[in-house]
Amino acid sequence: MQIGISHALRTYHIDVVDACASGADAVRLAILHKPDLILMETELPDGSTLDACRKIRAACPGVQVIFLTSVDCEEARRRCLAAGSDGYLLKHFGARELADAIHALARPRSPAPAPERKKMPSAGAYALLSPQERKIPPLVADGKSNKEIAAILGLSDKTVKNYLSNIYLKLQVTCRSQLAAVYARHSR
Repeated sequence: MQIGISHALRTYHIDVVDACASGADAVRLAILHKPDLILMETELPDGSTLDACRKIRAACPGVQVIFLTSVDCEEARRRCLAAGSDGYLLKHFGARELADAIHALARPRSPAPAPERKKMPSAGAYALLSPQERKIPPLVADGKSNKEIAAILGLSDKTVKNYLSNIYLKLQVTCRSQLAAVYARHSR
């Protein structure tokens, strides 16, 4: 993790215990420190990011792993989740949004549901969203595209993608239809 990110996270009361530059180091340091959460780049020099995530999850099942990436595509998101990550954040957002997402994830989790039936997040999780993020789910529920949402809210397409990534993470959903379902329950 870059020094700038580490410093920024500390200003939001997030303790950064270590940083590394390879998947092998990430596994070693996770076992050594057993942090609450690991923020891991999807692109590491040794190319072992997904394998490192699997090894961390096997060695330290209580540690949450969040991928930090500049690539926003459904296939990359699926690969990260399949490797055992708890989330996927885009790099193109501010330190405040990153800190908010980390704080939301660091809250104690209830035991995971049985593997054969995934539980939808409660509508109460909607309270984790910032005021700006709360403007997006109703538009998604109305079937608006990212481009349409950007035009309505006066934002760039990239900003809408970043907000959606944060919203997905905070609400623990992986697609627009799940987000629309959470919004529908919240708006009742």
